Amino acid sequence: MPFNLERLVPGDITTDGGHTMIYVDRVPDDGHRYGGYGFVDVYPMGGLKLRSSQTWPLWYDNDVYRCADPNVARVAADYAKIWADFGGTGYSPERPKENARYIAGAKADKRSHGVEEELRRFQEEEEQAQGSGRAPPFEFDALYRALSWAGRTDRSFSANRGSSCCAFAIACYHAASIFVCANGDQGKIASALEELRKMRLQKRPIAAHDLATTGSGKKLSPAAFRKFSNAGADLGEGVNFEEFANRTLSKLQGSPTTLAEVFTEPLLVDAKFTHTKLLIAQLKRHGQGWAKPNFKLGDPMGH
Repeated sequence: MPFNLERLVPGDITTDGGHTMIYVDRVPDDGHRYGGYGFVDVYPMGGLKLRSSQTWPLWYDNDVYRCADPNVARVAADYAKIWADFGGTGYSPERPKENARYIAGAKADKRSHGVEEELRRFQEEEEQAQGSGRAPPFEFDALYRALSWAGRTDRSFSANRGSSCCAFAIACYHAASIFVCANGDQGKIASALEELRKMRLQKRPIAAHDLATTGSGKKLSPAAFRKFSNAGADLGEGVNFEEFANRTLSKLQGSPTTLAEVFTEPLLVDAKFTHTKLLIAQLKRHGQGWAKPNFKLGDPMGH
């Protein structure tokens, strides 16, 4: 085997520096060409899909990043599979023929590589020009989205607005972290989300001065796009977000905990606005809770 696929574990994030995939598990051989190792990603013209290693090109120089908590990693892989299947049921090994769509990369959302991905690409170009290299921080709206994603076990990840490859991989982990924190109690997750929904401020309308000229026309500038998407909340006088979030997560878990303990330091980012290069920088800068196994996908058997 030309790739190190046998050393992957579900939940591993792989990247060639520009594109991000999440490894979910072995996919069964249906007697044709779909047996192999399953990865879920978002890709131009392909949408959100599960792709088999036998039907999708892998890159020899892909790095691998592994979550130190195998439970969170497994749940993140499960969310990726659910969203790839869009039916909320995932793959059932007892019914391989009925899951042929899952194996092949079922129910691609044709819009999943849409306007938000285009804006993220614009954001990346602007950041490269400015040399900022810092991922947007995890704030109220990032927590709100994490709770919302954790509850989406019976529907698509993003039916209307789509995602980028990196944002999707982080979202799988944000959802999994919430799920594990709540011990799988969807009632608790729904209650916490409702509390945040009541506090969330209304999004302001887009104004003409928010638009910037790009090579393909007028678009929201990255700063305006994030400000428009992140309405924020009124947490009350003298309350900062970290204190509020720690209380919310502790209530969800039933015992004291913190943002960093639940999400890990590298993934305390706004998933919706984090692209691959920023994620890699986060994993290298704040490695707590993550490891970089000593192999690349293209090292034959680890050599």
